Formats: sequence, structure tokens, C-alpha cells
Amino acid sequence: MAASDMASLSHLLPPIYWPSRRQDRVAFERAKEAMKKAQQVLQQCPEPDTFLGRKTQEPFPQEEN
Repeated sequence: MAASDMASLSHLLPPIYWPSRRQDRVAFERAKEAMKKAQQVLQQCPEPDTFLGRKTQEPFPQEEN
């Protein structure tokens, strides 16, 4: 499409969004804080139970009364 055709259609096209460096910096800082908080939460939680090493074919031991 020629430049003159684009100029005549410019009123129909949506504006182009150009984020500023300030917006990028703010978004980056927010993401960094979210990652830091997520790491803190994960460190406080116990390790997940993966069931590795369990033998499902063996019955549970019976309690003695």
C-alpha cells in the first residue's frame, strides 16, 4: 500500500500504542516484586508430597488394638 493511501486511511486506523520507558520500568519493578513475594511464599511452604518410593500394591499396615 502506498504512503498516500495510508495517509488517506489514517482517520480509520486505531492509534499506535507506544509504551514509555517509565511504564516499562514500572511494569518491570512490579514483576520483580511479584517474583520476590512468590519465592518467599514457596520457601515457607513444606515440600510437596510426590509419592515417590511408595508401593501402592502393598496394603496399609493394620493398627494393633
